[in-house]
Amino acid sequence: MKRLTMLLTVMSLLLLAMGSSRYDRLAKPPSYLEPFVSGNTAFALDLQRRLAQPDGNLIYSPYSLTAALALAQSGARGSTEQQIASSLHFPAESELRSALARIRTSLTEAGKQKQVELVNASGLWAQQDYGFGSDFLQRAREAFDAEVQLVDFGSRFDATRGQINSWVGRQTRSKIGEALPPGILSADTRLVFVNTLYFKGQWASCFQRNHTRKRSFQVSPSHSVRVPMMRQSQFARYAESEAAQVVELPYVGARLSMVVVLPRSVDGLGQLEQQLSWNQVTNWAATAQVRTVDLELPRFKLSSRLPLIQPMRGLGVTDAFDPVKADFTGMTPRRPLWIYFLQQCAIVEVNEEGTVAAAATSGGGGCSSQPRPATFHADHPFLFIIRDNHTGVILFLGRVTNPAQS
Repeated sequence: MKRLTMLLTVMSLLLLAMGSSRYDRLAKPPSYLEPFVSGNTAFALDLQRRLAQPDGNLIYSPYSLTAALALAQSGARGSTEQQIASSLHFPAESELRSALARIRTSLTEAGKQKQVELVNASGLWAQQDYGFGSDFLQRAREAFDAEVQLVDFGSRFDATRGQINSWVGRQTRSKIGEALPPGILSADTRLVFVNTLYFKGQWASCFQRNHTRKRSFQVSPSHSVRVPMMRQSQFARYAESEAAQVVELPYVGARLSMVVVLPRSVDGLGQLEQQLSWNQVTNWAATAQVRTVDLELPRFKLSSRLPLIQPMRGLGVTDAFDPVKADFTGMTPRRPLWIYFLQQCAIVEVNEEGTVAAAATSGGGGCSSQPRPATFHADHPFLFIIRDNHTGVILFLGRVTNPAQS
């Protein structure tokens, strides 16, 4: 019997650029989104621990992967559906679709701000004669806002690959050029789903390029590299604990921000990642105070192409990738249909115009003196989170162990 397969591909892009002047308090997610956001953060951190290599940089989009697998789950049944829901900490189906719809609306609104561009898009390419249910295709369009096209993989799989790559290129402003490499599709492919996330934001406060200097970044206790280190003294929301320092750096309008988490010790990133939780993230957000920060951050550019089947298996999603056990009869009664390929491409660039800083004024009413400026010098491996402050959802999550490597 001719092998029937399904391709589920997730693409993500983050490009950070340029600066402005407004600064708002980091918000908790609305109560109606908290079950989804807390679960999605737990999933993001679980996956981060599986993707991170001891000495490697990393960038990926938890949100883009979640959006892709939520669509796949909507067409899954039985244990296949249950495993995806459990591993990604999904709430009930109606709550999940409502949360994703609200988040898409929030991201669209954020992208309408001046000096901010934020675009999230989904595309679905289905084999035209394979019997995909009209209810599934309609659900993809309406509940997941996906652009649906019926194609012929059998005789035109390579032409369809070019069509999909062109679509991804348009959605990511040409930052991801070849999402699907040659050979990844075949005449046996039956479905391709792509989710893209593109962000370009001007920072609320820019570094001056003439203040950037080559400085040492301590990759490990015994090894350092010389990298361009950006520096400025600014008002920013800052928190600290025995294990780490945390600073929040908003973009224009303060709807989105980067949270940089710097371990106290040079070799403390691995332990920090293992211990990081939703409660810890929310506690940092709740205790952060606006204060003067003497800030140093390396200029860096990272990219990743991540195969995700093995990490997702490790989190408990197994049946979806098994041609015998996979149950996607919510898409089509024809079997077998399974996910044979799952990947994500992502890129992040941080520089003087688009990476750091919030300009804010801290009133000192009732205080006899200004607190001593906090020192936040990211001169050793650190973690960063890019989140939508209105919903609390994590859009991108990464680690920098060596900014000299891309």
